[in-house]
This record gives sequence, structure tokens and C-alpha cells, in this order.
Amino acid sequence: MFWLAIIGLGVSFAFIKLGALSVWVGILAAGIKLALLVITGLVAVLIWRKTFGSKS
Repeated sequence: MFWLAIIGLGVSFAFIKLGALSVWVGILAAGIKLALLVITGLVAVLIWRKTFGSKS
């Protein structure tokens, strides 16, 4: 019975760690999507300025 409790405790810690890593993957994926959105916006502004910018 003691060994079953130890094994159960180890498995529960493993699942908690796996859940925490899953949350981190979600956060980092959202960060990458936000970075791509910002880069896309900056490229659009750059193209807009090159195309329709002031002609000196």
C-alpha cells in the first residue's frame, strides 16, 4: 500500500508538471502570434510609406 501511495504521488506530480508546461506552450504560442502581428503591421507601414510617402 505504501508503494502505491508513492507511485500515485509521483504520477500526480508528473501530471502537474505536464499541465504547467502545457500552459507555458500556450503562453509562448500567443507571444509568437503577437510578435508576428506586430511585424506584419510594421512591414505594412513601411510599404505604405515607400509607396504613398511624401515625394521630395
